[in-house]
Amino acid sequence: MSRTLPRALALTASALALALTTSACSLLSFGPRTSAFSMKVGQCVQLPTGDGDNVTDLETTDCSALHDAEVFHLTQVTEDERPSDSELEDMGGDACLAAFEGYVGIPYEESELDYTMLYPSPGSWEQGDREIICFIISGDGTDTQLSGSMKGSNK
Repeated sequence: MSRTLPRALALTASALALALTTSACSLLSFGPRTSAFSMKVGQCVQLPTGDGDNVTDLETTDCSALHDAEVFHLTQVTEDERPSDSELEDMGGDACLAAFEGYVGIPYEESELDYTMLYPSPGSWEQGDREIICFIISGDGTDTQLSGSMKGSNK
């Protein structure tokens, strides 16, 4: 099963979200891979690129190396039936925003960083997946990579 990864561009005034997802066949593995179902807060990862719509695993890396994102929060969806993608994005956005300052050290509105999330696909939901994963990403609107952990970085 797989998970869905939308990329939020929340530094803009609107709640615009772009889909940044991939299919397993389009992933090139350059480092260790970790299941999207086994992510932990503090892990640094390379985000997938491609034109698919699902993620099953992510390339993990040491946070001292250049990386695309860092897991900063995990939250569980408690609904019995899978919410729509839009509802999952709203739920995830609320949870990620609420956890942002506690992890980075400054309020989101003052930060140069942004966030995105990974949420259950319909197929992974049927397999019991209920977790939304929040990732810190660069907030400059480009694919700029992060260097070092963003925990307590006050960036």
